Amino acid sequence: MSTQALRGEDVHSEPATVRPYLLGGLAALSVGAATIHFAVVFEHFAEYALYGVFFLVISWAQMIWPAVVAAITAAGTATTAAARAMAPLRPTGRSARDGRHSRAAQPTISPNSRTQPTTSSAPTDSA
Repeated sequence: MSTQALRGEDVHSEPATVRPYLLGGLAALSVGAATIHFAVVFEHFAEYALYGVFFLVISWAQMIWPAVVAAITAAGTATTAAARAMAPLRPTGRSARDGRHSRAAQPTISPNSRTQPTTSSAPTDSA
């Protein structure tokens, strides 16, 4: 349990997205294709040298891009989490990312305003 939940604050998580599963699936398929291309490189070299070179380049590209995408995604996730952790708090003590509209309940008074905030109290019977 997080400390926010223990303090009784609302805890909101981000909606689940399909993006990590899609990237993981594409990465796995790419590694599988690279394995097949590595397996047939020598046959293509025997046929024509440029075919072999082409298959080597394609194989390495198919092996490398999943690692690059994983590194970029992990760095982006870490950066996003760090930015949210350091988000400034509003004067109400709530952060700007909690999804609540704290300004709706509080009047905004500019420094040049001629009006004073008024408060009302229940009438008391003096009789």
